[in-house]
Amino acid sequence: MESTPTRPTPPPAFETPLSYRPPPVTPTKHKGLFHRTKTISPPPSPVIQVRKRGPRMSRTQEIGFALRELWKTHEDVYHDYVGDERRVRYLLATWLGPKYQRQLRIGRLHVRLIEAANLPAADLGGTSDPYVVATLTGWNKYGDEWSMYGWRDAQTSQVKPKTLSPRWYEDKYFAVPRHDAWLRVEVFDKDNQSTDDLLGSVEIQLKDLSHVGAVKRWFPLSVPGHSETAAAIHLYLHYDVSALGEALSMVWAEQPKSTNKTPFDANRFYANAIELQ
Repeated sequence: MESTPTRPTPPPAFETPLSYRPPPVTPTKHKGLFHRTKTISPPPSPVIQVRKRGPRMSRTQEIGFALRELWKTHEDVYHDYVGDERRVRYLLATWLGPKYQRQLRIGRLHVRLIEAANLPAADLGGTSDPYVVATLTGWNKYGDEWSMYGWRDAQTSQVKPKTLSPRWYEDKYFAVPRHDAWLRVEVFDKDNQSTDDLLGSVEIQLKDLSHVGAVKRWFPLSVPGHSETAAAIHLYLHYDVSALGEALSMVWAEQPKSTNKTPFDANRFYANAIELQ
C-alpha cells in the first residue's frame, strides 16, 4: 500500500513585534568638490519614550506621603507626572492652594523641529537666515500671557544661513503646567545689523494633542503682511500627559491679572487729537 505524500507546512506569517525597529540605514557616500569623500547620515527617526511606572504604593504609604507633603515648603518644581506620587500630589493640590498647584507639572511635550519650506526672502540676495523659537505659553482669563511661576518656556534652534527651505532636526522638551497651554512656533530671519524679522508663525493648542499619540505633519505658517502664502513648517509632536492632572488643573488657580499698565503718553495723546481735527 502506497503512502500518501504529505504536503509541506507553509512558513508562518511574518508578525511585527511591538519592539520591532527597522534596521539601521547604511550612510551613503558620494564624491564632492575636488573628489573629497563626504558622508551623509540620514536623520534619526523619532522614538516615543515609554513611561515607566514605579511600584504602586499601599494605602498606608499614600497617607504617609500625603502627610509629609503637608509639612513641606514646596519651593521645588515637581516634574514627575507618572506614578503614585504624582497622583497623590494632584489630589492634594485642590486643598493646598495656588502655591502648591504652581509647582506641579501635568505632562511633557516633545517637539522635533524637522524642516520648513517656502519661507519668504528677507535678505537682498533673495534668501534668509532662518531659525526657530518654540515657546510654551498660555493666557489667563484676563487675556494676559503667562509671565510668572516659570510656566512660560522658550527654546531656540540653530541658524541655517542663506536658505528658504532649512532643515534642523532638533529636539525640544517642555514641562507642561496646565491644561490650557499652547505651543507657539515662530521662524525668524537672523539679522546682525537690525532686529530679526519674523518670517512666519503658528500656534497649536496642546489639548488637541493630548491622548492622540505622536503627530508628524506640516503646519502652515502665518506670514506678516501676506494673507495667502505657501510657507509651512514640518513638526513632530508627542504630548505625554496625565489624564488626572489634566482634568484637575482645570480648577487650579490661574495666573493673577497683570498690574502693569501702559503709562500715559501726553505726546501721543496730543498727536492723535490733532489727527482727529
